[in-house]
Amino acid sequence: MYRLWNFLSICCLVASLCLFIDISDRLLHGEPDIFGSIILIIQTSITPFIIGGFLTRSGKNSLNEYLKKIGFPVYFRQKGKLSIAASFLFILIFFYMIMPIIGNAYHGFGKISAGYETLTNREIIEPHKALKNYKRAIKYSPDNRTFRYSLAAFYERLNDLELAKKEYKLLAGVGHLQSAINLSRLYLSEGKIENASRILSKALHEKEFQDFYKKNQINEISTDTNYDLQVNLGWTRLLQKNYKTAYEYLDEAITIDTYLAPAHCLLAITKEDTGNYKDSLVEWEKCLALAGRNNRQWEWTVNMRQWYDMAQQRVDPDDIPPQEPK
Repeated sequence: MYRLWNFLSICCLVASLCLFIDISDRLLHGEPDIFGSIILIIQTSITPFIIGGFLTRSGKNSLNEYLKKIGFPVYFRQKGKLSIAASFLFILIFFYMIMPIIGNAYHGFGKISAGYETLTNREIIEPHKALKNYKRAIKYSPDNRTFRYSLAAFYERLNDLELAKKEYKLLAGVGHLQSAINLSRLYLSEGKIENASRILSKALHEKEFQDFYKKNQINEISTDTNYDLQVNLGWTRLLQKNYKTAYEYLDEAITIDTYLAPAHCLLAITKEDTGNYKDSLVEWEKCLALAGRNNRQWEWTVNMRQWYDMAQQRVDPDDIPPQEPK
Protein backbone atom coordinates (compact mmCIF):
# COMPACT_ATOMS: atom_id res chain seq x y z
CA MET A 1 0.00 0.00 0.00
CA TYR A 2 2.93 2.31 0.72
CA ARG A 3 3.98 2.18 -2.95
CA LEU A 4 0.42 2.78 -4.13
CA TRP A 5 0.00 5.92 -1.98
CA ASN A 6 3.41 7.13 -3.07
CA PHE A 7 2.61 6.48 -6.75
CA LEU A 8 -0.72 8.33 -6.52
CA SER A 9 0.98 11.24 -4.74
CA ILE A 10 3.59 11.54 -7.49
CA CYS A 11 0.87 11.37 -10.18
CA CYS A 12 -0.95 14.26 -8.48
CA LEU A 13 2.29 16.23 -8.27
CA VAL A 14 3.15 15.69 -11.95
CA ALA A 15 -0.34 16.80 -12.99
CA SER A 16 -0.09 19.80 -10.65
CA LEU A 17 3.30 20.75 -12.05
CA CYS A 18 2.05 20.65 -15.68
CA LEU A 19 -1.03 22.70 -14.78
CA PHE A 20 1.00 25.14 -12.71
CA ILE A 21 3.48 25.74 -15.56
CA ASP A 22 0.59 26.48 -17.95
CA ILE A 23 -1.01 28.93 -15.49
CA SER A 24 2.33 30.58 -14.73
CA ASP A 25 3.14 31.06 -18.42
CA ARG A 26 -0.13 32.94 -18.85
CA LEU A 27 -0.19 35.06 -15.72
CA LEU A 28 3.49 35.99 -15.44
CA HIS A 29 3.60 37.24 -19.03
CA GLY A 30 3.33 41.02 -19.20
CA GLU A 31 2.19 43.17 -16.31
CA PRO A 32 1.12 40.96 -13.36
CA ASP A 33 -2.13 41.49 -11.47
CA ILE A 34 -3.07 40.28 -7.99
CA PHE A 35 -3.52 36.69 -9.18
CA GLY A 36 -0.18 36.81 -10.98
CA SER A 37 1.45 37.99 -7.76
CA ILE A 38 -0.13 35.08 -5.87
CA ILE A 39 1.13 32.63 -8.49
CA LEU A 40 4.61 34.14 -8.15
CA ILE A 41 4.50 33.63 -4.37
CA ILE A 42 3.40 30.01 -4.83
CA GLN A 43 6.09 29.48 -7.44
CA THR A 44 8.88 30.77 -5.21
CA SER A 45 7.82 29.34 -1.86
CA ILE A 46 5.00 26.83 -1.61
CA THR A 47 5.73 24.76 -4.73
CA PRO A 48 9.37 23.90 -3.81
CA PHE A 49 8.17 22.89 -0.34
CA ILE A 50 5.44 20.57 -1.63
CA ILE A 51 7.45 19.03 -4.48
CA GLY A 52 10.59 18.78 -2.37
CA GLY A 53 8.59 17.05 0.34
CA PHE A 54 7.93 14.15 -2.00
CA LEU A 55 11.04 13.98 -4.14
CA THR A 56 14.02 14.79 -1.89
CA ARG A 57 15.19 13.13 1.32
CA SER A 58 15.47 16.38 3.26
CA GLY A 59 12.08 17.44 1.94
CA LYS A 60 10.50 14.15 2.98
CA ASN A 61 11.98 14.54 6.47
CA SER A 62 10.62 18.09 6.72
CA LEU A 63 7.18 16.98 5.58
CA ASN A 64 7.18 14.07 8.02
CA GLU A 65 8.14 16.45 10.82
CA TYR A 66 5.30 18.76 9.83
CA LEU A 67 2.77 15.90 9.81
CA LYS A 68 4.10 14.73 13.18
CA LYS A 69 3.80 18.24 14.59
CA ILE A 70 0.12 18.53 13.61
CA GLY A 71 -0.53 15.14 15.22
CA PHE A 72 -0.91 13.01 12.10
CA PRO A 73 -0.61 9.28 12.98
CA VAL A 74 2.44 7.52 11.50
CA TYR A 75 0.34 4.88 9.72
CA PHE A 76 -1.67 7.61 7.97
CA ARG A 77 1.26 9.73 6.82
CA GLN A 78 1.36 8.37 3.27
CA LYS A 79 -2.34 9.09 2.98
CA GLY A 80 -1.66 12.52 4.46
CA LYS A 81 0.95 13.20 1.79
CA LEU A 82 -1.50 12.08 -0.88
CA SER A 83 -4.12 14.41 0.59
CA ILE A 84 -1.71 17.36 0.39
CA ALA A 85 -0.75 16.53 -3.21
CA ALA A 86 -4.39 16.01 -4.24
CA SER A 87 -5.50 19.22 -2.50
CA PHE A 88 -2.84 21.20 -4.35
CA LEU A 89 -4.00 19.66 -7.64
CA PHE A 90 -7.68 20.39 -6.95
CA ILE A 91 -6.91 24.01 -6.05
CA LEU A 92 -5.06 24.43 -9.35
CA ILE A 93 -7.86 22.73 -11.31
CA PHE A 94 -10.44 25.00 -9.67
CA PHE A 95 -8.40 28.11 -10.46
CA TYR A 96 -7.83 26.91 -14.04
CA MET A 97 -11.58 26.45 -14.47
CA ILE A 98 -12.44 29.95 -13.23
CA MET A 99 -9.76 31.70 -15.30
CA PRO A 100 -12.21 32.41 -18.17
CA ILE A 101 -14.59 33.97 -15.63
CA ILE A 102 -11.80 36.23 -14.35
CA GLY A 103 -10.94 37.05 -17.97
CA ASN A 104 -14.55 37.99 -18.62
CA ALA A 105 -14.48 40.35 -15.63
CA TYR A 106 -11.33 42.06 -16.94
CA HIS A 107 -12.96 42.33 -20.38
CA GLY A 108 -15.92 44.08 -18.76
CA PHE A 109 -13.59 46.48 -16.94
CA GLY A 110 -11.86 47.16 -20.26
CA LYS A 111 -15.15 48.04 -21.95
CA ILE A 112 -15.99 50.47 -19.14
CA SER A 113 -12.58 52.15 -19.37
CA ALA A 114 -12.89 52.28 -23.16
CA GLY A 115 -16.20 54.13 -22.84
CA TYR A 116 -18.37 51.42 -24.39
CA GLU A 117 -20.72 51.45 -21.40
CA THR A 118 -21.41 55.20 -21.54
CA LEU A 119 -24.61 56.64 -22.97
CA THR A 120 -22.92 58.07 -26.05
CA ASN A 121 -20.49 55.15 -26.47
CA ARG A 122 -17.96 57.63 -27.86
CA GLU A 123 -15.68 59.01 -25.18
CA ILE A 124 -12.61 56.96 -24.25
CA ILE A 125 -12.48 57.30 -20.48
CA GLU A 126 -9.14 55.66 -19.56
CA PRO A 127 -7.28 54.33 -22.63
CA HIS A 128 -4.26 52.91 -20.78
CA LYS A 129 -6.46 51.16 -18.25
CA ALA A 130 -8.66 49.79 -21.02
CA LEU A 131 -5.65 48.32 -22.84
CA LYS A 132 -4.31 46.81 -19.63
CA ASN A 133 -7.64 45.14 -18.84
CA TYR A 134 -8.11 43.82 -22.38
CA LYS A 135 -4.62 42.29 -22.31
CA ARG A 136 -5.29 40.75 -18.91
CA ALA A 137 -8.54 39.27 -20.20
CA ILE A 138 -6.58 37.59 -23.02
CA LYS A 139 -4.01 36.26 -20.53
CA TYR A 140 -6.74 34.47 -18.60
CA SER A 141 -8.53 33.18 -21.69
CA PRO A 142 -6.17 33.31 -24.71
CA ASP A 143 -8.52 31.33 -26.96
CA ASN A 144 -11.43 33.73 -26.45
CA ARG A 145 -11.89 35.47 -29.80
CA THR A 146 -14.18 38.14 -28.35
CA PHE A 147 -11.46 39.37 -25.97
CA ARG A 148 -8.85 39.58 -28.73
CA TYR A 149 -11.30 41.24 -31.10
CA SER A 150 -12.05 43.91 -28.48
CA LEU A 151 -8.32 44.58 -28.15
CA ALA A 152 -7.89 44.82 -31.95
CA ALA A 153 -10.87 47.15 -32.34
CA PHE A 154 -9.62 49.34 -29.51
CA TYR A 155 -6.16 49.58 -31.09
CA GLU A 156 -7.92 50.76 -34.25
CA ARG A 157 -9.93 53.26 -32.25
CA LEU A 158 -6.66 54.63 -30.84
CA ASN A 159 -5.36 54.81 -34.43
CA ASP A 160 -2.61 52.29 -33.62
CA LEU A 161 -3.28 50.56 -36.93
CA GLU A 162 -0.24 48.26 -37.06
CA LEU A 163 -1.14 46.62 -33.75
CA ALA A 164 -4.79 46.48 -34.82
CA LYS A 165 -3.82 44.69 -38.04
CA LYS A 166 -1.65 42.25 -36.10
CA GLU A 167 -4.55 41.23 -33.87
CA TYR A 168 -7.05 41.13 -36.75
CA LYS A 169 -4.68 38.87 -38.72
CA LEU A 170 -4.47 36.42 -35.80
CA LEU A 171 -8.25 36.24 -35.61
CA ALA A 172 -8.78 36.11 -39.37
CA GLY A 173 -6.35 33.18 -39.46
CA VAL A 174 -8.71 31.14 -37.27
CA GLY A 175 -11.86 32.04 -39.18
CA HIS A 176 -13.17 35.13 -37.37
CA LEU A 177 -15.15 36.84 -40.14
CA GLN A 178 -15.58 40.29 -38.57
CA SER A 179 -11.82 40.53 -38.03
CA ALA A 180 -11.18 39.62 -41.68
CA ILE A 181 -13.66 42.32 -42.73
CA ASN A 182 -12.02 44.92 -40.48
CA LEU A 183 -8.57 43.94 -41.72
CA SER A 184 -9.74 44.38 -45.32
CA ARG A 185 -11.08 47.82 -44.37
CA LEU A 186 -7.66 48.85 -43.06
CA TYR A 187 -6.03 47.65 -46.27
CA LEU A 188 -8.58 49.59 -48.34
CA SER A 189 -7.77 52.69 -46.27
CA GLU A 190 -4.12 52.25 -47.24
CA GLY A 191 -4.97 51.72 -50.90
CA LYS A 192 -3.91 48.05 -50.81
CA ILE A 193 -6.82 46.92 -52.92
CA GLU A 194 -5.50 43.48 -53.86
CA ASN A 195 -4.77 42.60 -50.24
CA ALA A 196 -8.29 43.59 -49.25
CA SER A 197 -9.84 41.73 -52.19
CA ARG A 198 -7.90 38.58 -51.36
CA ILE A 199 -8.98 38.66 -47.70
CA LEU A 200 -12.65 39.24 -48.57
CA SER A 201 -12.61 36.47 -51.17
CA LYS A 202 -11.04 34.12 -48.66
CA ALA A 203 -13.58 35.11 -46.00
CA LEU A 204 -16.43 34.26 -48.35
CA HIS A 205 -15.14 30.89 -49.52
CA GLU A 206 -12.42 29.44 -47.31
CA LYS A 207 -13.17 26.41 -45.17
CA GLU A 208 -11.85 27.80 -41.87
CA PHE A 209 -14.48 30.54 -41.86
CA GLN A 210 -17.24 28.01 -42.54
CA ASP A 211 -15.83 25.74 -39.82
CA PHE A 212 -15.74 28.64 -37.34
CA TYR A 213 -19.43 29.34 -37.83
CA LYS A 214 -20.32 25.66 -37.73
CA LYS A 215 -18.31 25.15 -34.53
CA ASN A 216 -19.99 28.12 -32.86
CA GLN A 217 -23.43 27.02 -34.11
CA ILE A 218 -23.95 30.22 -36.11
CA ASN A 219 -26.37 29.60 -38.96
CA GLU A 220 -25.94 33.01 -40.55
CA ILE A 221 -23.77 36.05 -40.01
CA SER A 222 -25.10 38.94 -37.96
CA THR A 223 -26.70 42.01 -39.51
CA ASP A 224 -23.75 44.22 -38.51
CA THR A 225 -21.18 41.80 -39.93
CA ASN A 226 -23.16 41.35 -43.15
CA TYR A 227 -23.47 45.13 -43.53
CA ASP A 228 -19.71 45.61 -43.10
CA LEU A 229 -19.02 42.79 -45.55
CA GLN A 230 -21.25 44.29 -48.25
CA VAL A 231 -19.76 47.77 -47.72
CA ASN A 232 -16.19 46.49 -47.99
CA LEU A 233 -17.00 44.45 -51.09
CA GLY A 234 -18.64 47.51 -52.65
CA TRP A 235 -15.72 49.71 -51.66
CA THR A 236 -13.26 47.24 -53.18
CA ARG A 237 -15.16 47.13 -56.47
CA LEU A 238 -15.38 50.94 -56.46
CA LEU A 239 -11.60 51.26 -56.15
CA GLN A 240 -11.23 48.66 -58.90
CA LYS A 241 -13.62 50.81 -61.01
CA ASN A 242 -16.04 47.91 -61.30
CA TYR A 243 -18.95 50.29 -60.78
CA LYS A 244 -21.81 47.93 -61.65
CA THR A 245 -20.80 45.42 -58.95
CA ALA A 246 -20.05 48.25 -56.52
CA TYR A 247 -23.63 49.50 -56.95
CA GLU A 248 -24.99 46.04 -56.18
CA TYR A 249 -22.99 45.54 -52.99
CA LEU A 250 -23.65 49.05 -51.66
CA ASP A 251 -27.37 48.84 -52.42
CA GLU A 252 -27.45 45.55 -50.54
CA ALA A 253 -25.72 47.21 -47.57
CA ILE A 254 -28.28 50.03 -47.55
CA THR A 255 -31.07 47.44 -47.67
CA ILE A 256 -29.57 45.81 -44.58
CA ASP A 257 -29.33 49.09 -42.64
CA THR A 258 -30.31 52.38 -44.25
CA TYR A 259 -29.44 54.40 -41.13
CA LEU A 260 -25.68 53.83 -41.27
CA ALA A 261 -23.59 56.35 -43.18
CA PRO A 262 -20.73 54.40 -44.87
CA ALA A 263 -22.74 52.76 -47.68
CA HIS A 264 -24.42 56.08 -48.54
CA CYS A 265 -21.05 57.85 -48.62
CA LEU A 266 -19.50 55.22 -50.90
CA LEU A 267 -22.58 55.09 -53.10
CA ALA A 268 -22.33 58.88 -53.47
CA ILE A 269 -18.72 58.51 -54.64
CA THR A 270 -19.71 55.70 -57.02
CA LYS A 271 -22.50 57.77 -58.59
CA GLU A 272 -20.24 60.80 -58.78
CA ASP A 273 -17.51 58.79 -60.53
CA THR A 274 -20.03 57.53 -63.09
CA GLY A 275 -21.33 61.06 -63.82
CA ASN A 276 -24.65 60.67 -62.01
CA TYR A 277 -24.21 63.92 -60.08
CA LYS A 278 -27.87 64.53 -59.25
CA ASP A 279 -28.35 61.17 -57.53
CA SER A 280 -24.91 61.42 -55.93
CA LEU A 281 -25.98 64.64 -54.21
CA VAL A 282 -28.93 62.80 -52.63
CA GLU A 283 -26.52 60.20 -51.25
CA TRP A 284 -24.10 62.89 -50.05
CA GLU A 285 -26.97 64.50 -48.13
CA LYS A 286 -27.74 61.16 -46.45
CA CYS A 287 -24.03 60.63 -45.78
CA LEU A 288 -23.75 64.02 -44.08
CA ALA A 289 -26.97 63.59 -42.10
CA LEU A 290 -26.04 60.13 -40.82
CA ALA A 291 -22.30 60.69 -40.28
CA GLY A 292 -22.91 62.39 -36.94
CA ARG A 293 -24.82 59.40 -35.60
CA ASN A 294 -23.41 56.34 -33.90
CA ASN A 295 -21.92 54.38 -36.81
CA ARG A 296 -20.35 51.64 -34.69
CA GLN A 297 -16.62 51.12 -35.37
CA TRP A 298 -16.87 53.17 -38.57
CA GLU A 299 -17.33 56.28 -36.47
CA TRP A 300 -13.70 56.64 -35.44
CA THR A 301 -12.11 55.58 -38.75
CA VAL A 302 -10.13 57.99 -40.88
CA ASN A 303 -12.36 57.11 -43.83
CA MET A 304 -15.55 58.21 -42.11
CA ARG A 305 -14.00 61.56 -41.33
CA GLN A 306 -12.80 61.92 -44.94
CA TRP A 307 -16.24 61.07 -46.33
CA TYR A 308 -17.84 63.51 -43.90
CA ASP A 309 -15.51 66.28 -45.12
CA MET A 310 -16.32 65.40 -48.74
CA ALA A 311 -20.05 65.53 -47.99
CA GLN A 312 -19.68 68.94 -46.34
CA GLN A 313 -17.95 70.30 -49.44
CA ARG A 314 -20.79 69.14 -51.69
CA VAL A 315 -23.93 69.78 -49.64
CA ASP A 316 -25.62 72.91 -48.34
CA PRO A 317 -26.59 72.05 -44.71
CA ASP A 318 -30.01 73.65 -45.23
CA ASP A 319 -30.76 71.10 -47.98
CA ILE A 320 -30.27 68.03 -45.76
CA PRO A 321 -33.56 66.11 -45.34
CA PRO A 322 -34.44 65.11 -41.76
CA GLN A 323 -33.55 61.50 -40.84
CA GLU A 324 -35.90 59.43 -38.72
CA PRO A 325 -34.36 57.95 -35.58
CA LYS A 326 -33.21 54.40 -35.87
